[in-house]
Amino acid sequence: MVEVYRGLLDTSNPIGWIERQERVRQAEAGIDFDYLEKEIPSAVEQTLEGIDRVSTIVRAMKTFSHQGHKEQAPADLNEAVTATVTVTRHQVSDVADLVLELADLPPVRCNIADLNQVFLNLIVNAADAIEETGRRGVITVATALDGEEVVARISDTGGGIPEDVLPKIFDPFFTTKDVGRGSGQGLPLARGVVQEGHGGTLTVESVPGEGTTFSARIPAGGLAEKEADVAAPSPAAVG
Repeated sequence: MVEVYRGLLDTSNPIGWIERQERVRQAEAGIDFDYLEKEIPSAVEQTLEGIDRVSTIVRAMKTFSHQGHKEQAPADLNEAVTATVTVTRHQVSDVADLVLELADLPPVRCNIADLNQVFLNLIVNAADAIEETGRRGVITVATALDGEEVVARISDTGGGIPEDVLPKIFDPFFTTKDVGRGSGQGLPLARGVVQEGHGGTLTVESVPGEGTTFSARIPAGGLAEKEADVAAPSPAAVG
């Protein structure tokens, strides 16, 4: 079209205005100009959105798979939580909506790779709990600052945990999942990472029929140096 327009502006071959208009109409009709004018901007916008999504996932995978170290180091807990949500969103999206509620947090001295695994385990467990209800639900991942501690909460709208089961959920090898779906090691390892590995606590609140909330509390300053030397588990995977 630009070539046609430039050709019509060529003064070395003067033509009348009516003929100019006809040539423009023919050229636009030949390429279905109205359709392209509408669709090309939309296609470019969708392409840019796709590139942005891919970039977000790649950044999240890079953050999530960050190699852990025995020693703890200051890290952005919100970035870790966001990365884990991004990594799990596709797996969870069939059964639940994921909601992020992030507060302003200071850098947290921790082993971020281990905590990523804890968050992953809790989000997947939440999705499993919702899936068992047969209805679509919501998983809310929130962070907060409470004095010298940071708190990460993973809540679901699943069926809740029965009162007789609640005291056992952190017991090694205890699971309510079908054979092949759960090993009963995820929650004990998660608690070990939070408590022994970071000097924090991992607690649960559940209302049968309404849902469950796991809360991981971690000292923002990390373990005392002498405690860090004997800090526990650094699991390659929690599940």
